[in-house]
Amino acid sequence: MKHFTDALHPDAGIPIAVLPFIRYANEMLQQAYDDKWVPDTPNSKNCSGFLKSAGRRLGFNLPDGRGDDILAALEQSPDWESLGKGNEALKKAIDYVKARRLVVVGATAHDYGQHRGHVAILLPKFGPNHAPLVYCGSEGGAASKGTKTIREVWRASKHDILRYFLHRTATLRGYE
Repeated sequence: MKHFTDALHPDAGIPIAVLPFIRYANEMLQQAYDDKWVPDTPNSKNCSGFLKSAGRRLGFNLPDGRGDDILAALEQSPDWESLGKGNEALKKAIDYVKARRLVVVGATAHDYGQHRGHVAILLPKFGPNHAPLVYCGSEGGAASKGTKTIREVWRASKHDILRYFLHRTATLRGYE
């Protein structure tokens, strides 16, 4: 063994040194949800703060800013692949999350017709009608600790404007 990452876990085929990191994706998302990116504002009430805190725990960085700023940065970043918008993009995103790949979904304020954009992490779990669950903070009723579907967080009439982004290396392995 030349390097500690050369040792692979026999069941997962991933570096043993990374196992503690990926084994507890549920806990890391919960910690990010309970954390405060902005002092005095829990991430449960701050979608961008939640996503930045989750990124710190899951191995990716995002720029400071709100949902719109994050979506603009994901569009330009070589670490992220845009899967597009609408139903076809959602189908691709579902295939990726089933493989435990990390997918962020969001809508800009302009596209959604709100005063702020909204971002979330798509989960490899599904609710009614096979709709994927999401993890996100929100000032309103759109907050989800992985218990609401994409249909409950965004109005059905606006699903065609949702943008999906795949991180090229980060995963949700170990998410249950």
